[in-house]
Amino acid sequence: EPASFNSWAEAKAMIARPTLLKSWAKNARELLSMVDATAADVLDVSDAWEVTVNGGPLNIYFIGEAGAGKSTLVRSLAEGIAEIPTFIGRAQDDTRVPLPSGLVLIDTPGFRIPVPPADPEPNATFLGRIATRIFNSYMHRRQVSRWLSLLSDLRLKFEAAQPSQQPAAAVVYAHKAGARIAVDRISQALAVPVQSNIPTFIALTDVHAVDESDLSEILESLESAASLVKPGTLRRPIKVLQINSVPKSVQGVEIEPSGLPELVTEMLNSLRPEDILRHTKRNQHEALNRVVLPLVGLAAWLWSGPLFAILVAWAWRK
Repeated sequence: EPASFNSWAEAKAMIARPTLLKSWAKNARELLSMVDATAADVLDVSDAWEVTVNGGPLNIYFIGEAGAGKSTLVRSLAEGIAEIPTFIGRAQDDTRVPLPSGLVLIDTPGFRIPVPPADPEPNATFLGRIATRIFNSYMHRRQVSRWLSLLSDLRLKFEAAQPSQQPAAAVVYAHKAGARIAVDRISQALAVPVQSNIPTFIALTDVHAVDESDLSEILESLESAASLVKPGTLRRPIKVLQINSVPKSVQGVEIEPSGLPELVTEMLNSLRPEDILRHTKRNQHEALNRVVLPLVGLAAWLWSGPLFAILVAWAWRK
């Protein structure tokens, strides 16, 4: 049944429950049994079986710009139910926070989105303006190159099949309310998991820091970024969630945490048994046959004619 929570206490109790993924794993095993019975010679499902037998882990990645509130969000989700590394938010590599349920929250290092090069100072000399434009253009190209490399690294990480490589079961893109929004770049980051059919969400953090008018504009811009993403084959929508991760006092007004139950609800409801097939890979022997057999057949044909080529192909298949 779809998850639904009336309070943050209920949601946190659910992700702390060791049996949370029991039903998911059972249904996933039934699906893998069907694959074994019908396509064992084509698909290697050993890694997938490992995930279902162990009841996880299912990795939830938190990505976004530096200062977007990823670490605070992960800390709020795990506080009181899991051991939180003291260096979370300061590490140069991914920080894993395993929950008792089999879910693993992964806090990733914040990145910087490339911005268009700035214009030279209007009172600069002609040569000074030329030099500034050249330098700014060079730095921008470097930023874009690093950005594209980052997206490539994320894609390899999210799409990994082996459990040891920590593939993504879901991705949360964190954006801090009031921060600059580069619609096209955000859409590029969202496209990485979406086009791999990985459930993806936008968590708009610190929504208490902006007024209703600004919040409306921010939501419109983030939804615009989501709309630019070409959907995956499963056509899963990108949902935008408004979150205050921790209690704060703003001008004497106490702001309570909000949006966390909704985030947990969406994450849990996005986990489907059929997603276990992302842990499968083409059988190496079958893949070898698809590549080598035509080459062997062609060589035999050229060497001794069609009859010998057929015999060689048959022997190779055996």
